[in-house]
Amino acid sequence: KELARLWSEIAENDEERQKYQDMAAADKKRYEVEMGLENAVEEANKSTTTSKIKRGKKQTAAKKTKSRAMSAYMLFCSEKRKSIVDEKGEKLPFGETAKRLAQMWKECDEHTRARFQDQAAEEKKKLLQSS
Repeated sequence: KELARLWSEIAENDEERQKYQDMAAADKKRYEVEMGLENAVEEANKSTTTSKIKRGKKQTAAKKTKSRAMSAYMLFCSEKRKSIVDEKGEKLPFGETAKRLAQMWKECDEHTRARFQDQAAEEKKKLLQSS
C-alpha cells in the first residue's frame, strides 16, 4: 500500500516515473526475447483483434532437442508398457502400470538388463555427439 501511495504521488509526466517505465519496457522486451515471444507480440500489436497471445508455445531449436538420453529403465518401460493389461485385456491405470513395470524390471534377467543398458549407452552417445 505504501509503494502504491508513493507511486501515485509522482506526477504522470515526471522524469523519475518515466525512468521506471522505461526500465519496465526494456525488461519486458528482454523477457519476450528470452521466451521467444517477440514475433507473437509484434503480430498481436499489428492485428486489429484483441485475441490473447498464447505464451510459451514457441520453442527455440535448443528446447526442441532432448535434454538427456533415456535411462535403461525408461527404455524398458517404453517397450513393455503396451503389454501391461489386466485379466480382461484392458489397459491399467498409470499407477498400477508403473508398479508392474517396476516389478518386472526388478525381476528381469541380466541379459535383458544388459540389452537395455547398451541401448541407453548408445542413446547417450548419440546425444553427446549431436550437442
